[in-house]
Amino acid sequence: MATYKDLRARTGLSLATISKYYNGGNVLEENRVAIERAALGLGYRVNGFARSLRTKKSRTIGVLLPKLDNEFHLTVIAGAEAALRLHGISVLVCAGSDTPGRRSSSCSARWWTASSPYRPSMIATLCKRR
Repeated sequence: MATYKDLRARTGLSLATISKYYNGGNVLEENRVAIERAALGLGYRVNGFARSLRTKKSRTIGVLLPKLDNEFHLTVIAGAEAALRLHGISVLVCAGSDTPGRRSSSCSARWWTASSPYRPSMIATLCKRR
């Protein structure tokens, strides 16, 4: 996986310039072109996980469902995921549990929405704890 240091070696630009570009700052047109060309050649992609650690913003919306067997829910999630992806937001889907307080440790998102025909109040309580 390519890093900023690899981009620096390929472009001859400073890490500060490369970082500024990827964080939305203004850089010279020739530097922008050099960074984009090097990134394409090296296969560089922004590490979303590393960025979320740095910015403390996950850009992730979680969906908690009791089971992943409802075709309607899965269709809605697919549509939401497609629309949110256009804005750089990921969707994290977790299958819940009917047991209060039992959550998967991998279910970590800043915002949660939930659906449960079984115990809506229990799901709402779990979401509020997040």
